[in-house]
Amino acid sequence: MKRSKILFCTAILLVICFTSIICAMWISKPNKCFSNFSDDFRYSSIDNVTLVLNCEYPMVPDKIPVLKVINRNLTEEEVLTIAKELFNFTGEVIPRPRDGPEILALEVTDGLHHLVLFNCGAVEYSEEYGGGYQGGPGNVPSPSKCREIANNFLNKVINYGLAPKNSLIKVEYYCDQVGMTTSTDTAEYIESWAVNYKVLFNSTPLVRDVGYLEVSIYVGPNGRIVDFYGDWREVELGEFVKITISPEKAFKSLTTNYQLKSKPSKIIISNMYLSWKAELPHKKQTQLLPVYVFEGVAIFDNGEKLNYVRSLAATNLTDGEIRSSEQALNFENLTRFLSSLQWFLYTRDNWFCFSKDILQFFLFSYHSLCF
Repeated sequence: MKRSKILFCTAILLVICFTSIICAMWISKPNKCFSNFSDDFRYSSIDNVTLVLNCEYPMVPDKIPVLKVINRNLTEEEVLTIAKELFNFTGEVIPRPRDGPEILALEVTDGLHHLVLFNCGAVEYSEEYGGGYQGGPGNVPSPSKCREIANNFLNKVINYGLAPKNSLIKVEYYCDQVGMTTSTDTAEYIESWAVNYKVLFNSTPLVRDVGYLEVSIYVGPNGRIVDFYGDWREVELGEFVKITISPEKAFKSLTTNYQLKSKPSKIIISNMYLSWKAELPHKKQTQLLPVYVFEGVAIFDNGEKLNYVRSLAATNLTDGEIRSSEQALNFENLTRFLSSLQWFLYTRDNWFCFSKDILQFFLFSYHSLCF
């Protein structure tokens, strides 16, 4: 009997390890592109915009899950506590939008400081000029010191519990730059230094229409945090949605959907992959839908070059069509089942205790193989 139990548990472990590997390969990640399409649109010119594809089209599955947004509903007392303990101020609590049909966020403000905590998980903090930029021009720490200060504050926010709880969500540093500046008759001064991080899901950057979903921390005079934008989302795996738009079609549409202030003469794409797109946090969004992400450079007639990150839809199904799909998985009920399985494995054998995220990915991989 004991031998059969050991063999059963070993078999379960091997299956989960195998499907986890399949799952990791199944979701396309940056810099790991494959091709299962023709090269018809690798180099083309439409409407005087030349497109160049310097990578392979990503291999895409028939279906991919949406990311369901998990709302958090903080009380006025909770947001006041966060303002005091993390940002050292207190004030009046105002619902946002003030006169809207549904409250999407709570703002704490004293007139100079503003903290907005969105139901979707995003966090925005800013200070008016004169509130947080005290210290005089030129007193911003060095870029390396600003990165250190920003990293420490980000860890403080994460440890406080404002970051997403899903273990598949990660925050990764990727650049820093001049933030705010001020000018006089004789010179221009740096008032803040911006340190930027990408928000990743399963190692894949989440995106907007243009650019990445980011965490941006602005360090001001004397190392003070003067702005914080945590544009993350609390998410879990949702229903599977069919990929209805091919990589070629999405790539070709860049000629008219390039989303730049002026028309480029050439767009060179060096990387293309599947991800999920988030709307602005003040817009209600129940799920993040799959998109193709294009990374590269846009070149203009005057020779100017601009780093280019653009996302385009990978499905043309609407939210209603996705929710009513007969093949949609009911993850709420499945999560209850997986929680029971987790408890059973732990209490019966005292060997296995898997996290909810890993168990969900086990099911995610199994479903992708079956359907």
